[in-house]
Amino acid sequence: MEKASKKLRNEFIHLKNELGYENALPFFTKNVANVLGFQHTGQVKEGYDCDLVIWKEDQIQKVITKK
Repeated sequence: MEKASKKLRNEFIHLKNELGYENALPFFTKNVANVLGFQHTGQVKEGYDCDLVIWKEDQIQKVITKK
């Protein structure tokens, strides 16, 4: 599992660097929810279920790699 989470983290960081957070996040939230057929989730939108994480730009690496 650790190998998979490290790969996912690296993919997110790569996309974030290439596209910015706003365009990278849907690859791991909205798009996944749509593929899995989840309704009313994957977005921060009125009437949707969501978990929201807020972080400081310079601390994201620490949060992602924390065990």
